[in-house]
Amino acid sequence: MQKKATKLIIIRNNKYLFQLRDKKKKIFSPNKWGFFGGKVQYGETPEACAKRELYEEIKLKCYILKKYFEVINKKSNYLHFFFKVKVVGRVKKSNLTEGQDVKWFSEEEIKKKNIAWEVKKFFRLLKKNEF
Repeated sequence: MQKKATKLIIIRNNKYLFQLRDKKKKIFSPNKWGFFGGKVQYGETPEACAKRELYEEIKLKCYILKKYFEVINKKSNYLHFFFKVKVVGRVKKSNLTEGQDVKWFSEEEIKKKNIAWEVKKFFRLLKKNEF
């Protein structure tokens, strides 16, 4: 059975919301800027996972607007679902329960940061598919 995970693309005023991941060695992409998301649990749909993970990580509810694409990470062997979502409520660092920080960046700003694999992959595929 294929392991699955979600990545949430949150855009407001031409900026993307990113999470600075924890420094823990046992997690994927430690201490890097990445999208919110996480592992799909047994019996859970990727859409339900996206909503659950966002609420667990920053106490926000969301609506899924569309699925961009599915990508296999060859290192982890996870199938990742990239969803564009709209958040309900205000993004506040004080609500962050996972990760070190949360910030909005433009595409150009985030490329200058220490970023997780999925950020690079997302922007590459976005340009290729011209969504």
